[in-house]
Amino acid sequence: MLAAKGEVTGSHFLTGATKDEGLIAAQGLFGERFKMEGTQKLMAMMNCFRGDLPQVHGIVESILEAYAKWPYNMNDDEIKDHFSEIIGDYFILAPTHKMASVMAALNLTVFVYNYEYMSELSSWGGVIHGAELFYLAGFPIKGNNNNYRYDDSDKHMARLLLQLWANFAKNGLPSLVPVQNFHMPRFTLSHRSYTRFFSSGRTPTLNVQHDLKPDKLAFWNMQVPRMYQRQLDEMKRYPPAGTVISRHTTFTGRGGENEGGDREITPHDSTELNTQLDGSDVGAGSGKAPPDEYLTRHGSNSWILIAACIGLSLLTVLLSVCYCQVRRQVNNLIRQSSVSSGQPIL
Repeated sequence: MLAAKGEVTGSHFLTGATKDEGLIAAQGLFGERFKMEGTQKLMAMMNCFRGDLPQVHGIVESILEAYAKWPYNMNDDEIKDHFSEIIGDYFILAPTHKMASVMAALNLTVFVYNYEYMSELSSWGGVIHGAELFYLAGFPIKGNNNNYRYDDSDKHMARLLLQLWANFAKNGLPSLVPVQNFHMPRFTLSHRSYTRFFSSGRTPTLNVQHDLKPDKLAFWNMQVPRMYQRQLDEMKRYPPAGTVISRHTTFTGRGGENEGGDREITPHDSTELNTQLDGSDVGAGSGKAPPDEYLTRHGSNSWILIAACIGLSLLTVLLSVCYCQVRRQVNNLIRQSSVSSGQPIL
């Protein structure tokens, strides 16, 4: 990320998200595809979403723990709302606030908003991704078109947004001056302020809030990266079966000669190395070795699989030999039967 490297050329930034960022994706998955109900339906939807999630062990269970309460007895509307929130937070909201935090740490001026205004004439059932862009483009002010209809409240919200963005582009400060005496607050690490756009009694309203979804954003921006880092550390410390390891690798194990310190394994220690790999936990290694001097660590399951393959190969050879012998005997019997009966040989 350019912001993390300090390579950002701008000094003032305005960013934000909508209330239901994942609604369209959730509706696309919901539909008639899943015939089950309740917990089974929620788990099925989460498993369809699994391929897009971070490759962390137990990530689905961790997400459900952060967003819902066991035993997840929810109706279809609640399942759709939860799933929509999970998708929106993961793909849009959490990265947006993470980026704002990174830029704020660089002492850049950042303004954050959360757009929750929904037109009374909207048929989406929520504030979808990019909903504010229609208002920023001035569509409600221009009037209705073939696909969307707008009322006076929508026109008022469009004017408020246009005023905010115009002042930000002009002087770097999103405000409603001279229409109203309102300024969007700056987002900082000590005061994570954001401006909320919503409808109060069908009247477009703006107010200042702090710490949007602190627990859920902390889950994506802090807890999940820690889970991933722990998984990487475990993979380095205890390589899985089948890992190619250099004979010159330095291992940190438990028990035997490895306990209490590191020991370098040389090519002359191949027998001892094999014993260590089969009988103790092996940790992360470092070192250099010629490209052709490698050993492969096999777990017990690997040896069982190898033995099964060898057994199947021997069985295949045996069956082939038996087949040839039986066929030879059958041909002899057919030939003898044909000669004795005077019938032509097949």
